[in-house]
Amino acid sequence: MTGTLSVAVARIKKELVNLEELEKELVAMIERGPAEDDFERKRAFASLLHDFYTCTEKIFQTVAKNIDQYVPEGENWHKALLEQMALSLDDKRPPVISEKLMHVLTGYLVFRYRVRNIYGFQLEWERMEHLIRGLPGTVHNIKTEINLFIKIIEEIALSG
Repeated sequence: MTGTLSVAVARIKKELVNLEELEKELVAMIERGPAEDDFERKRAFASLLHDFYTCTEKIFQTVAKNIDQYVPEGENWHKALLEQMALSLDDKRPPVISEKLMHVLTGYLVFRYRVRNIYGFQLEWERMEHLIRGLPGTVHNIKTEINLFIKIIEEIALSG
């Protein structure tokens, strides 16, 4: 395995550990109940959802930069990057994530954009509750799909 690929895999694995930490924080907050009337908890949940997608996007940026050797640019680069991760690049790699997971992650991307462009007091529990409830399963799917991706690219590197 090349040095660049080894470093990329190490960075991806580090972000997977960060995802697990975010998931632990979220589960602890969920156990305390809904936050619909608690503005501080709504802000905390929004921050966790923001961090979750940012962490996921760091994984995607690592793949794009070090494996694809192409990172989207322009106004819609975040969405283009997410879509790129569901593509198979025949000469370089299989899809990083499934199209199904890409569609799920689109909701988190849209929410992160919203959080960045409104005031915290404008947060609506109804717009985040389904994302919060779905996060443990989404994290599980990300870890499963990305670990499979890592295994495949390591096998490709060893055979090539």
